[in-house]
Amino acid sequence: MNTNEQLVDLISRHIAQGAYRVAERLPSLREFSQLHQVSIARAIQIYAELSDRGLVEVRDRAGYFVAPSRGSRQPTPSADWSGARDFESFVVATLGSKPSADRVSFSAAYPGGDLFPIGDMHRLLRTASRVHRPSDFVYEDADGLLALRQRIARLYANHGERVSPAEIVPTSGGLEAVQLALSACTSPGESAVGVESPSFYPMLQALRRFGLRPVALPTDPTRGLDVTAAIDAMKHRRVSALLLMPTFHNPLGCTLSDAAKQALAQAAAQYGVAIVENDPYRDLYFGDVAPNPIKHFDESGWVLHCGSFSNTLAPGYSVGWLAAGRFQTKVRDLRFFTSMTAGLLPQRAVAAYLSVGGARGAYAHHLMRLRATLKERVAFGLNLLGTILPSDAWFSRPQGGFMVWVQLREGVDTLALNARAQTLGVSLAPGPVYSLSSSHRNNFALNFGWDWNARRVAALEQLGPLIAKWPGERGSAD
Repeated sequence: MNTNEQLVDLISRHIAQGAYRVAERLPSLREFSQLHQVSIARAIQIYAELSDRGLVEVRDRAGYFVAPSRGSRQPTPSADWSGARDFESFVVATLGSKPSADRVSFSAAYPGGDLFPIGDMHRLLRTASRVHRPSDFVYEDADGLLALRQRIARLYANHGERVSPAEIVPTSGGLEAVQLALSACTSPGESAVGVESPSFYPMLQALRRFGLRPVALPTDPTRGLDVTAAIDAMKHRRVSALLLMPTFHNPLGCTLSDAAKQALAQAAAQYGVAIVENDPYRDLYFGDVAPNPIKHFDESGWVLHCGSFSNTLAPGYSVGWLAAGRFQTKVRDLRFFTSMTAGLLPQRAVAAYLSVGGARGAYAHHLMRLRATLKERVAFGLNLLGTILPSDAWFSRPQGGFMVWVQLREGVDTLALNARAQTLGVSLAPGPVYSLSSSHRNNFALNFGWDWNARRVAALEQLGPLIAKWPGERGSAD
């Protein structure tokens, strides 16, 4: 293969892989010749060949651009994968999807960015960076920023929980908190962990990556975890730990009762089984009072409570925490030997915001506005769902958070449904992305945490005809 062919092949791959996007300007002839150490004449030949292949277009007096005809072509979404790695990539693309110029996403794992005080946070971040002592730019100790730990402890106190700053370990987001908690209370290759089914897929994947065996626990879309079954698994040592999201569960939206949470906390102490409580949505309640976590009833330190500011304050700052109970020393040591500390400047910015105005200051007022907006958005979405779904469909009515779970008749494959919706520029989260066994195929989840503009309303309305036209009746295969 000569130099021209090699460079044509290289640029073709860059376009196919998205390194150069549709309508993006390519390097000029002079830039190309310098970059690849070829003459301008040869650069002209290479661009001519790419143009003949339909990958590049020439715009008069503007230069060379990726052509929309072939350079922009994306693979048609498929409901089938050749292996687990392909499915993981699909999950990442689905849950990481966000609205764009050509796509409306209902599958993102986070609410809309317009909900957060981004300007205030950026100002505090700039203030945190305006220090001149070298020691202010080195790692904090393994315990994390004391000011942040104190502010988080006060948040617990405001809810009536006794959690000391010493028990709190700041993390780089909620997922790291869960991973540290699992590492502290289980043994890789040996431990079985009880988990709701369905569950937020990154939590399930964390179990797999740590060499832990997930044990699916019966979970009702309305009532949540079957607590009797969970306690029985703890009692008979079928599990070494539980990994639960008992408040505004993602994706079901349900919340366990106080009695159920208290029973779990008592069973954890009685049988010596740790509970890793993933609780990122607690402050996103629609009622008058925040639900109590399992941690509220924990008197023996067997509950490792994982929180995050990603869904309440600063999603891009990746600041979370872990109230580790009796495992605090082990968690602190594990964190030191993995990441040493969470990002120092984001910790300082979050701590500064939490301190503005005290307990009833800026953060409390922000949460009030955030909850009111989310409540309106979810209510609007639920009303719209009621008009577009067939009569035999069911959907959850969460009292907090922003995720809604939809159940269609048997035979509807939501993986294929999502593939069809993608061709219309709409993305949803099929049920199997919340399962390690590709189950829940007639379910899907919707994120109602984004602003309802006309384009978003129209996108959701397109799902109705797609579902209505699905072949087969209840109980039949597609």
